[in-house]
Amino acid sequence: MTQLPNLVSVKQHIIAAPLTENPQFNLQKIQDMGAATASGVMALTEDDVDDLIYFARAGELADLKEAIEGAAKSVNGSQFEVFISAVDPTSRNGMLHMAAANGHTETVKYLLSLLPSPRPPMDDRVVSSRNSSGNTPLHWASLNGHLPVVKLLFEAGADPTILNDAGHDAVYEAEINSKDDVVGYLLTEADAIEKASGATGVGESDVHEGRGNGTEVSENKPSDVEISNGDETPTEDVGT
Repeated sequence: MTQLPNLVSVKQHIIAAPLTENPQFNLQKIQDMGAATASGVMALTEDDVDDLIYFARAGELADLKEAIEGAAKSVNGSQFEVFISAVDPTSRNGMLHMAAANGHTETVKYLLSLLPSPRPPMDDRVVSSRNSSGNTPLHWASLNGHLPVVKLLFEAGADPTILNDAGHDAVYEAEINSKDDVVGYLLTEADAIEKASGATGVGESDVHEGRGNGTEVSENKPSDVEISNGDETPTEDVGT
């Protein structure tokens, strides 16, 4: 497997790059750099990012579509570019994190529809982007028990074996939060992939062993995320 550059160096490279009036987005260059979701790919304003993340978090799909379309036109870019560029600089949460955390199935479906077709390999990293605590959208959907969203993310290529900074994968987050339907789904799908490919996947033993290192983490979170026992617990009903 080709060694990908460190994300920090990639971010520094992007930040240091001069911005132009019409920034050129080069999908292959981003893939080669190993960063599909580093903010700075497009020169979105802070207000744009705040609005986009809020609409995704609240599940306000019509407003989100309008905001994405408007942002794309304002910088002469694509809606996909807006999708991967709207990332909170502190929490590293993007629109997909927030929509998934709050179970907004139609919003998640819309965001996933923005992925290019045919899909380049780097798109799996877009779907599995990690925030500042290492959590992916699948982590958050799983721990809240949003099975329809979990299915959408998994079918779009989200990796259930990624560990967050606490050493937990999505299956373990679902298991410790008593989301048995999510645990069952992810284990069944992972086992099916393992049998088909002969590769090692997520198994029952991973869940029962805890799949964690006991490390507690916290981060600066938007208003719909609380701390519970040191771990992130995104909550629902964030329209207020």
